Amino acid sequence: MPETDNWKSHTISNQSKFQALANNLVEIFCHLPVFNHICTNNQTHMRVAEICELLSATVICGNKHGNVQLEKGYSSDLMSDVLTLDTDNLLLITGMCNLQTIRTAEVADIRFIVFVRNKKASEEMLVLAREHGICIMESPFTLFKASGLLYMAGLKPVY
Repeated sequence: MPETDNWKSHTISNQSKFQALANNLVEIFCHLPVFNHICTNNQTHMRVAEICELLSATVICGNKHGNVQLEKGYSSDLMSDVLTLDTDNLLLITGMCNLQTIRTAEVADIRFIVFVRNKKASEEMLVLAREHGICIMESPFTLFKASGLLYMAGLKPVY
């Protein structure tokens, strides 16, 4: 057997071991009450109210959207990356808290934004968000933690 084939079978063997370990960890964690709702959750959409509860977030603007169901989330502080998206029903999770974020969301047809790391929207941002029907939420969590919690709860990534 050529040396490259040995490497491939060794890699496949390690991947199998890793997958088995991951499956065992999931099984262990799913028995803990704090993770039970995540393990039994097969939903593919999340209501804004559920997102707020999960992220300890407050709706600052757009309270009427509590029952709207969102399908996907995208996390970025780079608004140029956000402008490349072509997805409906999207939640933007970001720490970039300025007017440019609201303008980017408006251009990209994004109607839901969560500002993380305790970032606070200015009054000018809220006025612009109201004008364009954008719901603004504020969460104390980091971008990483918020994204992970939303993913584990069933919100799908864009890609």
